[in-house]
Amino acid sequence: MNELVEMLKKLTKNPARCDSEDFMVNDDCGGNVDDAYQIGYDDGQTHLAETVLAALEKI
Repeated sequence: MNELVEMLKKLTKNPARCDSEDFMVNDDCGGNVDDAYQIGYDDGQTHLAETVLAALEKI
């Protein structure tokens, strides 16, 4: 369980770009669909890790 928590904490160290008030995916990816997908993937990992850590803290 400790390994899982450490892995989740590591994922949350990189803030999700989509949380920024001035986030525009097109500015970050320059129209490249693969880059836009990767941004969403990375942000999704961050948000999932934050959600799971919050749930684990309630246990």
